[in-house]
This record gives sequence, structure tokens and C-alpha cells, in this order.
Amino acid sequence: MIESKSNDNKELPREELTQLKVEVWKTAIQTQIHFNDLLIRMRTTVISVVLAVFGAAIFAFREIHTTVLLPVVNWQIHFSVVIIFLGMAFLAAQWYIDANYYMRLLSGAVSFTENMDKSVKGLGLTTEILKKVPHGKGKEIVNRYYFFPMVMGFVAIIVLLFIKNS
Repeated sequence: MIESKSNDNKELPREELTQLKVEVWKTAIQTQIHFNDLLIRMRTTVISVVLAVFGAAIFAFREIHTTVLLPVVNWQIHFSVVIIFLGMAFLAAQWYIDANYYMRLLSGAVSFTENMDKSVKGLGLTTEILKKVPHGKGKEIVNRYYFFPMVMGFVAIIVLLFIKNS
């Protein structure tokens, strides 16, 4: 992590080493803050876009009387179903990026800072937070965050198919 020796193989004084570790810890905390901010902004943008797309589907259902032929099953579906499906595809793509990239970046920063907490007496912010939100809980929360709008999309598609085909 942090070498306790300088270039000429002399050990750093204990106080200087501790100060250096605290500076690295501060940078690690700032990295966590950065990733959290990035995730929050991305998620609010994604939900806003998905809700706008679902809203456009409602508008299309009421105002546009166009159907699309699905040649594989020979079904006529309302154009609004296609719009909802596109919103759900966008949501699924964002979930994949969030859960498999951004959450891993944040998790790496948290793990690093957790190790720093253990190496310097008096540090412990990340360790205390992890007592309330343990490793792995974040992934569960992210999955739920994307799951509910996805279910709403499926329900909307089923309802629209039922309404148009009845």
C-alpha cells in the first residue's frame, strides 16, 4: 500500500508515515464520494428518461392509432408497446453498466478505504458505514432499483396487448 521507506532506504518517521497514510485515505474517501455522486446522477437521469419514454407511450396509445406487425408471430401491436419496449431495453442496458462497472469501481474504492481504516488508528468512517450497509448489500439495492420500473414496463405491455387484442 504505502511504502515506509524512502529512495535511500531510510524509514520515514512514524508521524510522517501516518500523515502520508491520512492523505491517501482522504483521497480514497474523495474517490468514494466521486463514484457515489456519479452513480446518483446516472440513476436519476436513467429513471427520468425511462419515465419520459413510458409517458410518451401513454401519449402514443391515446393519440396515435398506428400498429406494428410482428411477422414472426403475425401479431398487430400498438406502437406504444414498441416505445415501452425501447424504454425497457435502455433500462436494462443501464442496469448492466451500473451493476457490472460503476458499482465495481465504487466497491474497489470502498475496499481500499476499508483497509486504510484498519491501518491507521483513528480512521474508521468506511468501516462504520460498512457495519450499516455491508459489502454485497449495494448490489441488492441496485437490482431492486432497476427491477421495479422493469416490472412496470412488463405490466404496461401486457395491459396494452390485452386492451388492443380484446
